[in-house]
Amino acid sequence: MPNFKSPIHSWFKAPVLLTALATVACIGACTTAQAQLTRDHQLLNSKMPPGIVSQQKLMGNARLAGHTQPVRIIAPDGSRVAIVAGGGTTESNNSRVTVGMKAGLLYRFRIDFVDRETPRTLYPSVEIVDRLYAPEGLENQFPVPVVISENDLAQASGGKMVTKVVYLERSESTVPRRPEETEQPWFDVTGAEDPLHVAGRLGRPLAILRIGSRVPTAGELAGPSAFDSSRPVVLPDPVKSVPSQVMKLSDQPR
Repeated sequence: MPNFKSPIHSWFKAPVLLTALATVACIGACTTAQAQLTRDHQLLNSKMPPGIVSQQKLMGNARLAGHTQPVRIIAPDGSRVAIVAGGGTTESNNSRVTVGMKAGLLYRFRIDFVDRETPRTLYPSVEIVDRLYAPEGLENQFPVPVVISENDLAQASGGKMVTKVVYLERSESTVPRRPEETEQPWFDVTGAEDPLHVAGRLGRPLAILRIGSRVPTAGELAGPSAFDSSRPVVLPDPVKSVPSQVMKLSDQPR
């Protein structure tokens, strides 16, 4: 694994990114024994079918039950992010969307973009594995940012499976700084490590993003479950500034 420099955090402790880019062959070679080399989350890993980790975390955390966690999907400028659910797809001309998600459910999105002058479409999935504890009444101003980069889209378009785990760093390792919205520190892990396990050692995993190259069939998209996805709650864009007395999120339940 490459050397990792402590990521720079925003003024309200925005989550950072841990990513793993792996080919199908590498994923197939990552055995259960390899996954168990890590100490944390040995019963859960990011290679489980999408949605399973979220369901298991919900059963073990009463504070997730019924909670709607704001999430902001941020794709490259010029792309379009739409929601896939309920037998259809919402149309969008925006590269960013803010939604509310619940643990135990799987959410899918459609991203339309241009790669090397070729129009492409991918269908990433997102699942919630934990929540933030924002100041009461200001939850929508502190969504979990899930940044999808141009490199992520290029890797997935080329046939690779991109897995990202968004995690909240431990309080003692944060540095107060407000980054740009698309700025989210990240690093790669090797095929012998699971990004969910590594994120658990560095902080508290919040969400898992997966992007593959498979395009669903028309029947899958038109079905009642719409590619096994749930419909999130569409939220307004978060307010850009917040009062100084609520600048910091809590990383522990109140």
